[in-house]
Amino acid sequence: AREPSTAADDGGDVDGGPSPPRYEIRFYTCTGVEVDLCGHATLAAASTLLGPGGHRVVAFGANNGELLRAALGARANGRGAPGDGTGGALRISLSFPWKDVTALERDEFDLVTGSVLPRAFAGASSGNNSWFKIKQTDFFVRHALMIGTTDTREDLFVELSEEGFDLLGEVKVDYDALCEFGGYTRGVIICCRATKDREDAESGEEDKDATSQR
Repeated sequence: AREPSTAADDGGDVDGGPSPPRYEIRFYTCTGVEVDLCGHATLAAASTLLGPGGHRVVAFGANNGELLRAALGARANGRGAPGDGTGGALRISLSFPWKDVTALERDEFDLVTGSVLPRAFAGASSGNNSWFKIKQTDFFVRHALMIGTTDTREDLFVELSEEGFDLLGEVKVDYDALCEFGGYTRGVIICCRATKDREDAESGEEDKDATSQR
C-alpha cells in the first residue's frame, strides 16, 4: 500500500471526526496477474495499520476505483475498547463493494452439480466418514441451494445447506476440475447461511450472516 492521503470522498471516521487516512492498494496473484480485489490481502494490510498505536479506521483505494474501508470492531470476548490492548482477540470489520449474483441456467447448473463440483471435491480425508454415506453426484443436488456467478461472471458462487457445508470441511479439492467449467474467470466462493447455533459455536460471534470458504 502506498503512503496515505486524506479520503475526502469517504464519510469520515466512525465518531464523526476527520476522514480516515487513505492508502492506495493493489492486488496480484502468485503468477503476477493484477486483480481488482482480494479480501485476505486487504485484511492483512488493515491488521498492520490498525490496532494499539495505529489508526482506528483506514480507507483503501483499489485499482478499479472502489474505496474499501477497514475499522476496528468489538473484541471477541466483549471486554475492552477497540485498540486499548486489553482482553480478547483484535477484530477488524471490512467494507467491500456489493456484487450481484446471477443464478446459473439449468444446463449450467446440471453441469456444475453433476460433474464439475463432484469431481473437484471427490477426495475426502479418512476422518470424514459422513462423506461416504452420500454418492458424490447426489451430494450437490441435495445440498446446493443456489449456484450462480458474480458480476461479469468473475466468481462462481455456491450456497450450500449448513449440513453440506460442514461435510465439505475436510474434503480435498481438485482445482484442475474446477477450471474445466468456463462460466467464471477468477475463483469459487462456497458459503452457507449462519444460524444462531453456528454463531454461538464459533467463538461467540454475533451478527454474522454467512460462513464461507474460498
